[in-house]
Order: sequence, then C-alpha cells, then structure tokens
Amino acid sequence: MNKPTSWISAILTAMLLMVAPAPALAQTHQITDSIREGRLLFTWTRGQDVADWQRAINHWLDAGRADDVRLAVDGIYGPITRTATLGFQRARNIAVDGIVGPQTRGAMVAALGPATPPPADDNGDGGLSADEVLSPNLNTDPDEGEAQAPMVSVTDVRAGRHDGFDRVVFEIAGEGQAGWNVRYVDEARAAGSGLPIEVDGQAVLAVNLTNISLPPDAPEGIESWDGPERIRPQGQGPLVEMVEDTIYEGHHTFFVGVDDTVPFQVHRLEDPQRVVLDIAAG
Repeated sequence: MNKPTSWISAILTAMLLMVAPAPALAQTHQITDSIREGRLLFTWTRGQDVADWQRAINHWLDAGRADDVRLAVDGIYGPITRTATLGFQRARNIAVDGIVGPQTRGAMVAALGPATPPPADDNGDGGLSADEVLSPNLNTDPDEGEAQAPMVSVTDVRAGRHDGFDRVVFEIAGEGQAGWNVRYVDEARAAGSGLPIEVDGQAVLAVNLTNISLPPDAPEGIESWDGPERIRPQGQGPLVEMVEDTIYEGHHTFFVGVDDTVPFQVHRLEDPQRVVLDIAAG
C-alpha cells in the first residue's frame, strides 16, 4: 500500500506547477561556463550564482526529463531548488547532500555536455563573427558613453568567446541609462582605497560603468548582480580574466585582463539595455 502524500509534498508540487519554463537549450554553453566555479550553494543562499544553478537544473531536465516541472529562476536556494538538486545528485550517483559544491558543479557540466553556440543575434550571446560585429575604426583609445538619470542597476555580467573577438556584456535595468569609461591602465587599483587588484593578463582594461546605484538603492523590483567576482571564459581568446572591483559613488568598476594591448570597442544595445565591450583578437 502506498503511503499518502504528505501536505509538504503537496505544497511543493503546487509551487512547482506555477514556475516559469526553462530557458532555450541554445544558452547551454553560457550556463556551463557560469557554474564551473563558485561558492557553496545551500538552503537560503541567494544571488546570481543561485539563478545560474537553477537555469542549469532546468537545462538538465530539458535534456531528458520532460515530465518534470522546471524551477523558477529567482536566485533563491529554497526547498524546491534543494529538492531538485537532490534529484540531480541521485541521478548522477554523487554525494546526495543538497549542497552545490565542486563535485556537483562538475557533474552538471558533464551532464549538459558541449553545446552548439546560438545563431547570430543582437543580444551579445554568441554565434557572431568579427566581420559582422567589429567596427573598422576600433582602436586602443579610451571610449566613453553618456549616462542618463535616473540611476540604474547592473543585473547580469557575462563573457564569451566568438570568431575573432571576445565579448563582455553588462545587462542594465532601470529607467535611466548607464554610461561608461573604458581605457587601458598601467595597473588595476580599487576605487576609493587605491589598493592594487591582481588581474591576470599582459594588459588591463578598466571598465567604469557610471550612473549605477548601490544594491540596496536599486530601482523597485530589480535585483542587482551578485558575482562571481572573477570570470574566466573557457578556451583561448584575448580575454584572460575579468575582475569586479566595487560600486563607489555611482561608478561600478571592473578590470579586464587581456593577452595584449589589443583594439576594443564599446556600444549600447537595447531591450534590454546592455553595455557591450568587444575585444579584438590580436
């Protein structure tokens, strides 16, 4: 005789039925990059890395568990996300503890496997060639863009490799516009303190986004990006490492280590608003 379903299971099932569907499989290569490294995730952990893990779980479900209901990608490691993680760990025959650590991350990367980059589009997400994207006038000079009030928030940061260039995308949310000042610097130093920051690479680009609010002051309903502090795309390309500094007096600073003082360009895309940094291969 089967045991009756507990009221807790019933509630969890009802909540699962209300969540959004998984993102498209074409994004798998970005998701595997985003979860390779990071902090331990466990119950009630919050942040962008939790959202990345939730997307990864959804993609894993898409790959072979069509009848399972997908997670809401809300950046909160609640009971439903833990239950889904336990199911993944059981399926992959690894430690079943509900904690997302190096072993579980590695198992997910292996489970998702290689993915074909998505087709060319205006989202800065892949499938692009240098001839299609890079301006013939790109150079190594400083590049500036104007901001427009009210203040906005950075909600996502991602980096990817493409044919002949690497691309960094800063996704922006809010009614205003982010500005930028991007330039080569002799050394990466923290805003405010001036202390040196270690950045791998032969040259360093300072990316200074302007008109950026502190996370507690973000526009209503907007969750600011929460790491990881360092991003290293897989494979070979001009971008070696990107390091987040801090938000200081409305400026959100990042440092991009590159393999040489190579040309770059910065531009804005809309719907949603993105500040895009393209770095040409040497």
